[in-house]
Amino acid sequence: MKGTIPFMTRFTEPLLSGRKTWTSRTRKLADVGDTFTVLAGTFQVDYVFKIPLGVVASYCWSQEGCVSASDFVTVWNHIHPLKGFVDSQLVWVHVFHKLEAT
Repeated sequence: MKGTIPFMTRFTEPLLSGRKTWTSRTRKLADVGDTFTVLAGTFQVDYVFKIPLGVVASYCWSQEGCVSASDFVTVWNHIHPLKGFVDSQLVWVHVFHKLEAT
């Protein structure tokens, strides 16, 4: 499948430079092997799994393209203003890499 996974504008540079290699979502948006595009970049999904949101914030904020754990929580709360950040919430993690242009 080739599709689109939406990202905030602030993540365009981290995505295209290869610094953002994960995205955590409340629902599964892709399967392993799927590709998606962001501007001129094409990305392939390598792993999809569920883990607690608190684990992402504590240990994986850099892979999410954030500058700190608190930055990740701030972004999450901005995207999910009603529920907000819940440490124990299980989220779908999509791990991906940027494909080289051919």
